[in-house]
Amino acid sequence: ESAISKNIIEPGTKLDYNIKPKGYREVFTSKIMVSGIKVPNFTQYAEDLIDYPYGCLEQTTSAGFSQLYLDKILQLDPKENRARMENLQAAINKITRFQQSSGKFNYWDNSYYHAWSDIYAGNFMVEMKKLNYLPNKSDMLDRWLTAHVTSANNWALAEVTNEYIYESESMAQAFRLFVLAKGGKPAKSAMNRFVTSNKSVNPVTWWLIAGSFQLSGYDSKAKEFVSKAESLQKNYNSNRSYESFGDKGRDWAIIVEILSYIETDKNKLENYYDQMVETLNNMSWASTQTKGFAFIAAYKYFGKSLQITNKIDYNISGLAGGLKNYQHSAFEPRLITIDKGAYDKTITIQNKGKGALYVYQTDRYIDNNLVKDGASSNLGLNVDYFNATRKQSGITGVRLGDDIIITIRVSNPSALEVSDMALNLKMPAGWELINPRLYETETSKDIGNYNYQDYRDDRVYTFFDLKAGGTETYSFRTKAAFTGDFYMPAVSCEHMYKGTVYARTKTQRVGVGK
Repeated sequence: ESAISKNIIEPGTKLDYNIKPKGYREVFTSKIMVSGIKVPNFTQYAEDLIDYPYGCLEQTTSAGFSQLYLDKILQLDPKENRARMENLQAAINKITRFQQSSGKFNYWDNSYYHAWSDIYAGNFMVEMKKLNYLPNKSDMLDRWLTAHVTSANNWALAEVTNEYIYESESMAQAFRLFVLAKGGKPAKSAMNRFVTSNKSVNPVTWWLIAGSFQLSGYDSKAKEFVSKAESLQKNYNSNRSYESFGDKGRDWAIIVEILSYIETDKNKLENYYDQMVETLNNMSWASTQTKGFAFIAAYKYFGKSLQITNKIDYNISGLAGGLKNYQHSAFEPRLITIDKGAYDKTITIQNKGKGALYVYQTDRYIDNNLVKDGASSNLGLNVDYFNATRKQSGITGVRLGDDIIITIRVSNPSALEVSDMALNLKMPAGWELINPRLYETETSKDIGNYNYQDYRDDRVYTFFDLKAGGTETYSFRTKAAFTGDFYMPAVSCEHMYKGTVYARTKTQRVGVGK
């Protein structure tokens, strides 16, 4: 879990911190990020993306973006940079497993495909090549570019009457054209067909088209589509993500990246960057997609601003080694890890410069409060336990060797369909989860519809969509494998890209007798 505080230290003033460990002290960590400009909390974003449990193509790519740019955005010490390189390589290795024979990428390592995620992964590979993390001749990237040049040129929206599908497909094509142009393979005929016939009213679609033309060498056309995008922005309902996992923070980040390529009024780029940061820092919850694009935007923005000579000047007392002085560019945030010896003591940051300091302090910990109540928001969750050995309901009276059937019902009370749901069932330490892929039994038959299911040693993740007003039911089998009194984690279900849709059961204890 995370706890974050944000503070501004004005010139000539100081701020005291007293870092008190939360949860289990031995795994508690605390970091402070100091910047001369407003930035998203990259420390939290990077750690959240690395720790995110599900591992689909989009989430793996977002984690990859965080590691790709982390050393460009923050000043890292050698140990932190080694960890960054290891995490980046792990992301690359995993993305490789998603690639189809066609060159495109699946959303899961099965046949489930999602166009926006595929293009997002292609975007990551293009950026990796620009930073020399891919060889000059990369088979993985070349196959992807070839597949998407063909898709771009063959793309058409014939007889689409549904506005949602029209806008979703248009935005995906615009993103494809943008990434192809960035990758040095602009589909110019497809770009021209798009702008002469497409009726999209989504401003982000036209921002992406502006980026496509700019990166293809058509500066004046790019500025023309920037004007069109800004005009549409004035009367647009930004709550529609159109199959792209988007929200306001993500959309501002896309715009910041595109403006970083276009020679325009400097104030325009700064205003959009400020809007992005303000939106991100006011969001109580940000998706993996939003965090990934925030890294892209900040890297592009910082790269355009690094020639600015604004410096910040401050010192920190209370850390190991005594008083430390820092001077660096306002556009190069410094990350400082708090040593354990400084916990429960006063740490003081003194601003000696002429500009404000923006300070983000992030604690990471494992909560030692194991008793938690259930909670829900815009989602129903019901869990039943049946002891198949003793023919009784519930979890009382469980004995060693008993087979237990867990039935979970997830319901959508909304009149709108919700997609990208993740159900997390974790076992108590004394129960063994039975993987139906390993044991062909009557009770392991698939119940319920899902896009992907991921069995681990002690848990199973199920990913699915819910129709408006609909219910999905899933059944799992476990065996009481050890005697004792065990902690039973909550069963939880959440929307992976909307923090307002979730449900979890209460935690409890379960005994296994002889």
